[in-house]
Amino acid sequence: MAVRYRASGEATWHWGMTKNISCSGILFHGEDWAEPCTPIELCLALPKGETGGGAAEVLCRGAVTRSEWGGDEVVAPFIASRISHYRFVRL
Repeated sequence: MAVRYRASGEATWHWGMTKNISCSGILFHGEDWAEPCTPIELCLALPKGETGGGAAEVLCRGAVTRSEWGGDEVVAPFIASRISHYRFVRL
């Protein structure tokens, strides 16, 4: 699933792709590095069928818990973040 993310207060969103997600955290490949302990905002777009109606997004706030490069074959960093708050927004 695609994810947009940015450091809290930043204007520019970066794109990533989720690897694993739960109610308390997310692991994703990001297009830009994020330092551990950085407050972060995330936006996940949900498909229409998943919400019982129209399209929706989940807006999340949290903090980066871990960042590391994915290896020689992966150019994008892995970023792990805990999720402290979230809300659903219908589009």
